[in-house]
Amino acid sequence: MQGLAAELLLNAVREEKPIVLVAGQDFAVPPAPSNVLTLFKKRIAHSGERFGWRQVLDHQLNDEDKEFLAERFDRMAPNSIALRAIELPWSAVFTSSIDPRFASRFSTRGRQPEAVLSRNHYARVSRSKSRPPVYHLFGRLSEVAPEARIPSSRIELALRKQTHASELLNRVADTATAHGLVIIDGVDVHGDWLGIDDLFAALLSQPGMQVLWFQAPQILSTDLSLAMQETGALVTTEVSLGSCVATLEAEGLLDLSEVSAPEDPARITTADGAIDISPQLRLRVEASANIVDDTWTAQPPALDGDQLAEAFRVFHGDLGGFRNLVEGIERGFAIERGFERDLLGLLERAVRRADKSDGLVVLHGQSATGKSIALARLTWLIRTRLRLPVLICLNRLPSFADIDAFCVEAEQAGAPTTVLVCDANLPIHRYRELTSALQSRGRKVTTVGTTYRIEDRYLQGQDFAVEAPVELSPEETAALGELIAQMAPGEVVVGTVPDGWNMLAWVYRKLSWGRSRVAHGIGAEARRAEALIRERARTTPRPANTSKLAEQLLQVGFAGESFSIFDEDTQGAELGEDVAGRLIDLVMVTGRLGVPVPINLLIRVLSSQVGHLDYTTVGHLFENLDLFRWRTADAEGSDLLISPRLQLEAELICRRRLAGTDREIECVVDLIRGVQFEGIEQAHERSFLIDLLQKLDRDGPRGQAYKQGYLRFADALRYLREQRGICDASLMLRECVFYRQAIFSQDGPDSPDQMPEEERLRVLDTARSVIEEAIRLAASGEMHVGKRNRLNLSVERASIYGYLAVQRARTGDPTMWSEYEAARQAGLRATALTDDYHPIDVALWTALDVLEGESTDLHKAQLVADLYSTLDLAETINLRPEQRVRYQQRRHKVASILEDKALGEDALTSLDAVAPATAAFLRARQLAPDVSDGELATENQVSKALQAARILEKDMEAMRDVRCLRLLVRMRWLVATRQRLFRGERGRTPSDATMASQLYDLVATQNERLGDAVRNQDRYLEAVLAFLSGDTRGAADLFRDLARDTEFEDRSRVIRKLISTGINGRPIDYSGRVRRHLGGDRWLVDVDGLEAQIGLLEHEFRSEQISPGRQLNRFWIAFNYIGPVAEYPR
Repeated sequence: MQGLAAELLLNAVREEKPIVLVAGQDFAVPPAPSNVLTLFKKRIAHSGERFGWRQVLDHQLNDEDKEFLAERFDRMAPNSIALRAIELPWSAVFTSSIDPRFASRFSTRGRQPEAVLSRNHYARVSRSKSRPPVYHLFGRLSEVAPEARIPSSRIELALRKQTHASELLNRVADTATAHGLVIIDGVDVHGDWLGIDDLFAALLSQPGMQVLWFQAPQILSTDLSLAMQETGALVTTEVSLGSCVATLEAEGLLDLSEVSAPEDPARITTADGAIDISPQLRLRVEASANIVDDTWTAQPPALDGDQLAEAFRVFHGDLGGFRNLVEGIERGFAIERGFERDLLGLLERAVRRADKSDGLVVLHGQSATGKSIALARLTWLIRTRLRLPVLICLNRLPSFADIDAFCVEAEQAGAPTTVLVCDANLPIHRYRELTSALQSRGRKVTTVGTTYRIEDRYLQGQDFAVEAPVELSPEETAALGELIAQMAPGEVVVGTVPDGWNMLAWVYRKLSWGRSRVAHGIGAEARRAEALIRERARTTPRPANTSKLAEQLLQVGFAGESFSIFDEDTQGAELGEDVAGRLIDLVMVTGRLGVPVPINLLIRVLSSQVGHLDYTTVGHLFENLDLFRWRTADAEGSDLLISPRLQLEAELICRRRLAGTDREIECVVDLIRGVQFEGIEQAHERSFLIDLLQKLDRDGPRGQAYKQGYLRFADALRYLREQRGICDASLMLRECVFYRQAIFSQDGPDSPDQMPEEERLRVLDTARSVIEEAIRLAASGEMHVGKRNRLNLSVERASIYGYLAVQRARTGDPTMWSEYEAARQAGLRATALTDDYHPIDVALWTALDVLEGESTDLHKAQLVADLYSTLDLAETINLRPEQRVRYQQRRHKVASILEDKALGEDALTSLDAVAPATAAFLRARQLAPDVSDGELATENQVSKALQAARILEKDMEAMRDVRCLRLLVRMRWLVATRQRLFRGERGRTPSDATMASQLYDLVATQNERLGDAVRNQDRYLEAVLAFLSGDTRGAADLFRDLARDTEFEDRSRVIRKLISTGINGRPIDYSGRVRRHLGGDRWLVDVDGLEAQIGLLEHEFRSEQISPGRQLNRFWIAFNYIGPVAEYPR
C-alpha cells in the first residue's frame, strides 16, 4: 500500500489539488527519550507500559504541568524527516497537537499560517497554500481563554470534543473538497486525543474525497475505517509521511522547491515603478524570507462588532503571524509608542545616506516591550509611505544567497534600497555580517533587526540603535487605556494603567490574550541567555593573578589561556538541565522572591572547578545579558549580587522552566548547602541566606507554596551546622521553625501528604534538641545571640514543646502531661520577654488542643485554669490591631471549647483533694467580674471581686500558685480602684498606703515565684506599688533595672500606664523643687513630703521656666517603665 499512497500523494501535488493535513499528537515528534511525552511520563513517575496523551489526562493536569509541557515543546526540535513533510503545499492543517509553536513550524517558503483555536474563530482564508489555517482541535498550551486552553482531564476532553473539536472537524471536508486529498499522520489510535472515527464521521459527508493514512495500524478495528477502506476512499500505510516524502525526493520524483507556487499576486508597487515577482524568484526568496507584496497593505475587509473583537484577540494572541500584525496595525489594534517614531527616523536617515551608511538599524529592548509590533508598524509605513520593497524574516536570519536575486530585481525597478526586517533577537554582529555580505555583492540593502536590551555603555558614540523602553509614558498610558476601552470593553481591566508602569507587567497582568506571547518571549530570552552562558563558560579566560605553578604550566603548554568553568553535559543542555540551565534556574528561583544571589555562591554551587571569581571572569560570562541585574554587596565591592531584571519575569521563567515547586525547592536546597561563612563572603552570604529563609516561610510572599520543602530546608540548615560548622543563632532558629512548620503544613484531615505519627515525633524531637542547644550556647556565651533572637528562641521553644504535647495527646501517649508542663513553663518564659501576642497565642492553642482530647477531670481542670489565666494575661496587653483580631478569633474558639468542657461543683469538690489551688482558681474565676475598658466597676462587681479574692486568700495552696496570685492581684486592684488593671493609659492606683503595701507583697511574691518567667509588666507593677507604699529607694532600684532591660526592646516602656490617684479617683496634686538638669529635655525634681526624686520633661511644662531650684506648686505623678515622672495637670 506504500506505493499506492506515494502515487496518490505525488499526483495530488502535481495536479495542485487541495491537500489537507490531519496531524496527530505524534506528528513530527522526535523519538524517546527526548520527546515531550516521555519527559512528562518521567515527571509524574508513571509506571505503566502504555502511556499516550490520553493517559496524560488521567493525571489531571494542573497549571504547573501545563507550564512544564509548554517549555519542553519550546525546546523540542522536530523530527528531521518529518520536516520534509511540512514543506508540502498544504491548503489547511488540522491537528490534535497542543504544541504552542506547532503553527509556526509551517512558516516556511513564505507561508503565513494562521492558528485557529475555537469554533468561533474563522481563518481569513479557509483554504490557502500561502496562508494555510492551522486548526488546533483541542486548543494549545499557554492559552488562558476558556475556548482556547487545553483540557485538563478526560471529562474536559469530552466537553472540548463536543463544543469545539467536532465543529472544527466538520470543516475538513469543505476545505479538501471532493477533488482534494486528506492526509493523516502521527495519530496513535490508542493514545491520541483525536478519535479516528470522529474524523472519519466528519469526512463521510464529502463523497469522492481521497484519504491517506500514514503510520496506520496493520489491522483496522473500527467500522468506519473498514467501510472507507472497502470503498477505496481510505488508503493506509505503516510508513510515516516524512519517510514517504524523503523517498520520493531521493528518487527524483518530488522537488519541494517547485511545488509551493504562491497563490497570491506577486506585485510590489514602489515609488518609482513596480516589481513583478516571478514564481521561480518568489519560491527561492521565500525559502528564507517573506516578500511583502501589495496584498499585505491592501485595505482589509470591514468587520462588525464581534468579528472586530475576535480579530483584536487574534492580533494580541499571536495567532496569525507577522502578516496579521501588519493588518492589525492598519486596523488600529496597537498604540504607537514614542520610540517607534525614532525608529522610523533612523531608517529614513539610513535610506537617505545609503552610500555612506553601513545599512544597519537595530531595535533593542526587553521582552514584551512591543518590538515585534513596532516592526509591523514600520513595515506598514515603509510600504505605504516610503514605498520601498520589504523582506520579512522571523526568528532566524535569511540566507543572503536566497535574497540576493530579489535585491537585484528591486534595484532594476529603481528602488534605492531593499529593507530587510529581521525579528530574530540576535546579536548585532549577526545582522552586520548579513548586511556586509549583501553589500559586498553591490546590493543596496538596509537591515532592521531586533535584539535584547544592550547596555548604554556599549552604544556610546553609536547612532544606529533605538531602545524600546519598558516603562509606559503618560501619553502611552492614556492611549492604551482608550484602546482597550474601545476594542475590548468586555476585557476585565482593573482600574487604569498607572503612569510609569512596566509594559510587560501591564500586558501580562491585565490583558489575558497576550499572556502566551509574553510567556513565550520571556522563555526564549532565558534560553538565549542560557546558551550564551554555556558557550562562554567553555572559553573562560584565566584570572590575571595566578600562582607561580600556574604560570609555569601555561608557559610549557600544559594549560591553555582559557578554561571551562562547567563540565560538559550534552543531554542536560538539550533540556536546559545542564550547569548553564541551572544557573538561570537558581537566579530566577531566588529572584521571584526578591533575593539577589552572591555570584561566588552561585558559581560555587554550580561548579567545584573555580574558587573566587574576579570581575573579569564575571564580565566574560554575563556581558550584555540584559536578563540579569547586578549590584555590589557592599561599598568596597567585595562581592557581586545577581538578580533577575524583574520579579514578574522571574516568576514567568520559573513557571515555564521549572513547572512546579519541587524543582524550585531543589534549587533552594542547593543554595543553602552551598553557603559558607569563611573569608570575605561571610557577611554577604549570611545576609542572603537569612533573607531567603524569611521569604520561604509560610508568612513570606508566596505563603505556603514551599511547604513540601520545609523539612528539606531544615535538613539543609542542619547540614551547614553539623558538616560546615556554621553555628548561628538566626539559622538555628530558622532550622527549628522549618521543622515545626513541616508538621504544621501537613496537619488536618484534608492534607494529602500527612506525615506518620512516628515521623512527626522524630522531627519535633530533632527540633527540640536544636532549640535547646541554641539556648545552651547562648547562655554559656559560646554563641553570640542578640536580645531579639533570645526572645525568638524562647518563643520557638514554647511552640515546639506545644507541638510535642499536642502530638502526644493525639496518640494517647502517657508522657503527654510532662510534655505539656514543659510547654507551659516554656510559654511562661516566652511571655515574660515581650508584650507581643505571639507567645500568648502559643500558650492558648497548646492548652486548647490538648484539652480537646483530654478526658481526666484533673488534667481538664488544670488546662481550663491555664486557659483562663492566659486570657486574663492577654487582656492586660495593649495589642496592635492585627493582633487584636487574631486574639478575638482565638478567644472565640476558647470560649466555645470552655463551654463544652465546663466543670460542675461535684468535679471541683473532688478536685479540692488533689489540686486545691486549681479548684480555688476556677471557683474564684467564675466569680470574677468582667469590667469593660474605661468604665468603673459597679457595687455588685466590686462585691464579686471581693468574694473571689477571699476564696483565694483562704487557701494556702492558692497563695503559692502563680495563676491564683495573678487573679488575686487583679481582684484586689479592682476593689481598691474600681478599675481593671492595665487597661489603657494613666489608670488609677490604690489611694490607701496599706492596700498598696498589701498589693506590693502579693506582686513581689508572684514575681519571685515566676523567677526568670516574670514579665516586664509585673516588674513595673511591683516598682509602682513599692513607690506608693513609701519604699521610694527600693522602687528606684526596681525602675532602674527595668529601664535598662527594656531599652530598645519594649515599645511600651515610655507609656504611662498608671498615675497616682486619691480616694476620689482623681490624680493627686504634688509640689516640689527642680533639682538638676539631666540632659536634653529631662530634669530631676524633688517631691515635697516624699523622699523621692522623679523625672520631668521640660516640653510638658512650657508655662514654667524650668531651672535648678525652681519651685513647682502643682503636678501629678505618673509612672512608666523608666520610673515616676512629673505630669502637668490637665
